[in-house]
Amino acid sequence: DLATFGVLAAIVGSWFRVLFMGVGYTLVPRLRAAAGVPERRRLIAHEAKLVGAIVVIGSIVIWFATPPVERLFLDGKYHLTGALVLAAILSGVAKIANAFTKSAVAALATPSELALVNVLGWVAVALAIPLAVIGARWGLVGVIYGVGMGWLLRALSALFLTFRHLRVPAPVPVTSP
Repeated sequence: DLATFGVLAAIVGSWFRVLFMGVGYTLVPRLRAAAGVPERRRLIAHEAKLVGAIVVIGSIVIWFATPPVERLFLDGKYHLTGALVLAAILSGVAKIANAFTKSAVAALATPSELALVNVLGWVAVALAIPLAVIGARWGLVGVIYGVGMGWLLRALSALFLTFRHLRVPAPVPVTSP
C-alpha cells in the first residue's frame, strides 16, 4: 500500500500539491492591500471562482487521465482503483480549501487569531490521526479519507476566523440631541 500511495501521490497528488503551494502567493498580498471589506470580498470571490474552476477542471482531467497513465507507465505493477483516485482527488480538494482559507486568514487575522489558527491546525492533525486509523479498516482509501478530513477541519477553522474580517460593519445609529 505504501508503494501504491507513492504512485498515487505522483500521479494525482502532485497536481494538487502545485496548486496548494500557489494559492496563497497572489491572494495574501492583495488582501492585505485591500481598502476595505467590499474589496476583500470581491478579491476572495474572484480568487475562489478562479481556483474553483481550476480544481474542477483539473480533477476531471486527473479522473480521466489516470487510467491511461497507469497503463502506459506502470505496466500493471500497480492498480489505482476508481475509489482510490476519488479519495485522492477529494483529499486534494480539501488541501486546496485549506490553502485558500489559510491564505485569507494569514492576510486578515490578528496575531491572536493566527495563534488560534495554529492551535486549531494542531487539533485537526490530532483528529486526522484517529480518523486515518479508523479509516484503515477500509484500506488505503480509508486512510486517505481520514487524513482528508483533517485537512477539511483545518480549512473550516480558518474559514470561520476569516468570516469575521469579511463582515460589513454595522452602521452607527444616529442619535437625536
